[in-house]
Amino acid sequence: MKSFRLIGKIVGKVFPAKIISTFFGMGYLPIWQEYWASFLALVISYILLYLSYGSFLLLYDITGIAFVVTIFFLKLSIVFLALQTIAVFIFQINNPSANSNENIVVHIVLAQLFVVALAMPATLAIFHSMAGFYDQICKKMFICPKWINSFIYFCIFFIIPYIFFNIIVMIKPWPIVTIQLHYNNVLSITAEGAIYMLYTIVLIYLVACIFFDLTIHDANIFNRYIFNNIKALNADLYNISKKLV
Repeated sequence: MKSFRLIGKIVGKVFPAKIISTFFGMGYLPIWQEYWASFLALVISYILLYLSYGSFLLLYDITGIAFVVTIFFLKLSIVFLALQTIAVFIFQINNPSANSNENIVVHIVLAQLFVVALAMPATLAIFHSMAGFYDQICKKMFICPKWINSFIYFCIFFIIPYIFFNIIVMIKPWPIVTIQLHYNNVLSITAEGAIYMLYTIVLIYLVACIFFDLTIHDANIFNRYIFNNIKALNADLYNISKKLV
């Protein structure tokens, strides 16, 4: 145990464990740490998405963009899972009182990223209904410039997984509170994030299936296509981005 502490203190001198664990200090905000952390995570992720693939995203329709977003967020989530594990372990060695009920919010960030990737069929179903409602308002009441429409569509697409996820964070469903009261380590904090993610995915799929005409068949087709063709899609994205540079 002493050797782990020594290693943690040494690695902590060069590895930004505090920055990652608190997600750029979001964990030290006086209120709403989880909500701000998940919002910032989405903002940063979409900026990285644009910097990675650039304007070629405009060549796709919304379903094509959804494929790209899903792949990108899956890869980002896997990388972030490794960073989270190392960061929380080191951060708690150097700050034993640090916990997920106060300043550690990295598990919230990871859960939000996974929700975007794994709940995409449900997000698309809700998006199409909300975008259709917006189109009716815009066409019947206003003459909206194209850039405003694009911005509104992005905001709708952005806000759907954010709202559903933070509803679950606000509720803190079982067994989140029990875990927080009895455990405080990298495994328990990772488990908290996984529970938030699972509850959110169930909720968003239920809402999409009941109120927005999503079928399990359609969701399975989308997810199967992603997982069966992820290598081919990555190659296509690379080739397209290379031609546009």
